[in-house]
Amino acid sequence: MTKCQRCGVEDDTVRTHSNVEECSKCWDYRKLDRPAALHWAKVGAEFLSNVDMYDIMYYLPKCGLTKEEMHTMLNAAKKVQDYSQKLVDHGPEHR
Repeated sequence: MTKCQRCGVEDDTVRTHSNVEECSKCWDYRKLDRPAALHWAKVGAEFLSNVDMYDIMYYLPKCGLTKEEMHTMLNAAKKVQDYSQKLVDHGPEHR
């Protein structure tokens, strides 16, 4: 079996991509998860930093959002931002 040059795993998912031996999890991270993580870490941080008391007290209720819906929206944005930033900072979870 061939060894992944990125994480060191030796299994049947290792293939050559751009002259680098790479397992499927490293390929998924490099081609799919990392670009998504870069986007969502930035968007999540920007979104969360722009929600203020006016939005919560006046604007969002005018949009028809209940307190529960606002809470869910902000918690979801925070979870996505935290997870994405972790992937950006520390790389793939399988390492």
